[in-house]
Amino acid sequence: MRMNLRDLGQQLLFIIALVVIVLLPFQFADVPDGFEGTDTQAVEMIKTIRPDYQPWVRPVAEVLRIPSEALENLLFTVQAALGAGIVGYYLGYFRGQRPSGDEQEV
Repeated sequence: MRMNLRDLGQQLLFIIALVVIVLLPFQFADVPDGFEGTDTQAVEMIKTIRPDYQPWVRPVAEVLRIPSEALENLLFTVQAALGAGIVGYYLGYFRGQRPSGDEQEV
């Protein structure tokens, strides 16, 4: 199957638009130097409201003695793999539903 110049131009335009859409928010984001996640902010807020508060459960990673960086990477990898599997399944399913065009009428 040959790709004509118009299709190639559309694909290049799509790729450029995709890169711009992904990178543009980083240009205008106003991130402070001391960027903290919501977990850290929540702990600080709890300490200001009730300085004597003691947590009544411990994180699972701490109980199992798993380093938090390793657990974070594992969860991110599992999430990415599941997402890619779902997208791949649906793309393959809908591609399989489409007539191939190679069939001839009898």
